[in-house]
Amino acid sequence: MLLKQKKIISLVFLNLIGTLITFAQTNEIYNKIQIEPISKSPIKDSKLSFGEIFNEAKALLYFSDFWVEGRIGLKFYSLDNWNSGKIETMDDRTHGNIGWYLSKDCELVFGTQYYKMIPGTYMNAYEDALPDGRWGKTGASYINTKLKDIYGLSFGINIPIQDEIFTSTNYFKINGSVVYESPLNLNIGSAIYTDLYNDFSIANFISSNQGNPFTWMLGYTYNGTGIDGKTPATHYFDSTMNLKTKKFLTSTDIEIGYNDDLNTNPMYLGLLGIYYPIPEIQAKCSILYNVSNINDYSESQNTLFIYPRFIFTISNNDISIGPEFTIVDMPNSSSQLGFSFPIYWKHSL
Repeated sequence: MLLKQKKIISLVFLNLIGTLITFAQTNEIYNKIQIEPISKSPIKDSKLSFGEIFNEAKALLYFSDFWVEGRIGLKFYSLDNWNSGKIETMDDRTHGNIGWYLSKDCELVFGTQYYKMIPGTYMNAYEDALPDGRWGKTGASYINTKLKDIYGLSFGINIPIQDEIFTSTNYFKINGSVVYESPLNLNIGSAIYTDLYNDFSIANFISSNQGNPFTWMLGYTYNGTGIDGKTPATHYFDSTMNLKTKKFLTSTDIEIGYNDDLNTNPMYLGLLGIYYPIPEIQAKCSILYNVSNINDYSESQNTLFIYPRFIFTISNNDISIGPEFTIVDMPNSSSQLGFSFPIYWKHSL
């Protein structure tokens, strides 16, 4: 029922966007399509085949008193070597949001997937924000930055869409954040989640100002789910660093989890390098390594992801070409190699 409500709300917002584009003061509109003409999953005896096709369309429009956003993602794939195909909506890339400016310092947002990010929680090599460092998502969010110019403080609160609340397994959920931005180029923030009963999570971060050539972040999360948003641990420790010059960008990530009641310590390491021979071309390589349990490597499932590619910018178009390699390593069995060659084209208006 909840999923159906999300899709209905998303479609309503997407239809509104088509009407409102001509009246917007500023906007961000793009369409991105990605094709995998060659793909092989990292499963034993799997074969090369035509991979999946993704399409994502987004519009974000700003007006004097409000803004509206809509995004829809579609995936085309096959389970029988393309004897027949399937199409499905990608829930993580489909949403609709609308926000009202109650004043120049306060904002009220309703939507199906609306995130705010604690400063510094963007993991540079992973190229996404830590799930535990974000707050918002579904339902209603209230953002207040009134104290930001005076004391560097801002805060927000989110009431998610509630599903069967006040039952033996579901309670009234709430999350939010508090952020302090120091004049000394330091940011300190916390994201909090609770169901006001037995589930509580808090993520704390300190980071440097993102305007500097060298940025860094140190974070600690109690009762979080890690960078993938799926692997729970009692304690998570995170760090990321980013160094950018005119021609180069280098980034490193590290995350280690620890469980009080289980002998499991998940770990993630990430490296990213970008070379800009000219502004219109990027030579880019990502190396990401996940270990499910560093305490027992012999039983751990370990995944190494390597993605070198070239990105070309031509007018309002970004084109990316390069191979992806995925190595799934189980020490007690043979490693399996996955391969794909994604090509994506993003056109912005």
